[in-house]
Amino acid sequence: MHIVEVYRSSRRDVRHFIDLPFELYKNTPRWAPPLLPSEYQHSKPDFFYKHSEAAFFLVRDDADRAVGRIAVVGSSSP
Repeated sequence: MHIVEVYRSSRRDVRHFIDLPFELYKNTPRWAPPLLPSEYQHSKPDFFYKHSEAAFFLVRDDADRAVGRIAVVGSSSP
């Protein structure tokens, strides 16, 4: 397994990050998917992260399939 950073400037990277739960939980009857517009809004630095910083990562297995995701958010003000 390895961890790769998701670059918010890359539509492809952001799409892979956002689509992962839909793939992982597609056969889980009680899963309530998030609203896609709000998921994409969270990846835009000018909206959600005015006073914080964030980094996004995908966990990939040895076959390069995404198997997990991580978001690290921290305050940018002292």
